Amino acid sequence: MMDKWRKGRSSTAALEPDPAPALTEILVLLVLLLVGLVAPPAEAHEMRQPIPILLDRMYGVLLLLEQSKTAEAIYQIGTVEELLQTKGLPGLAQTAAKLDQAYRTTVADSLGAAIAARDAARLKSAIYSLTYLLMLEKLDQLTAMLQNRDVRPETRKVVMDLARDYFSHIFEETFGRRRPAQVKAMEQTLDRMDGAVRQQAAPQFEQLRRQLSQALLSHFAAELLPGLPG
Repeated sequence: MMDKWRKGRSSTAALEPDPAPALTEILVLLVLLLVGLVAPPAEAHEMRQPIPILLDRMYGVLLLLEQSKTAEAIYQIGTVEELLQTKGLPGLAQTAAKLDQAYRTTVADSLGAAIAARDAARLKSAIYSLTYLLMLEKLDQLTAMLQNRDVRPETRKVVMDLARDYFSHIFEETFGRRRPAQVKAMEQTLDRMDGAVRQQAAPQFEQLRRQLSQALLSHFAAELLPGLPG
């Protein structure tokens, strides 16, 4: 009886169209689409140093804001402040206040006002601007280091890596697909800065640093707060 059912089933299957190939094609297409959506941009810079907690959480906040999850993003900022405080590290507000004092900016005020108003656009601008200042701080440290022959090459390399990581983890990850040409040009500038650091070529490095700052302030003007230093 079972043999007859199998024979009957096989003969029926020969007449019916097999849905498997069509289903397989659809699944393959979906996988390709997903890979295209989540894969990093071509030639993406790999993180060279362990990702600082602050930088990693800032990226998480931006992801939530991109998904219009403003309340969750603000809650995460609060948890970041508590986490860093337990580790004896400055949080977003303290870091912004320190950089504001150094660069005469108002990122901390903008951050606080954006959180109070639950203003997603302004909050994103504050985080992008804070990232820019963190990167600029590292590059300014390198400017001083390159004029001091006593600084070890390994130390200069770590600081340069951190500056690149700030750019890559926020700006490249966020804008790599939307503005690939501009991001790639800035990555190439960072490559040349890397070379200048290795060669301890202070004048070349400073020229490239100004070039990078001007490109960032120009290409991301709509996302950054006004009044940032170049």
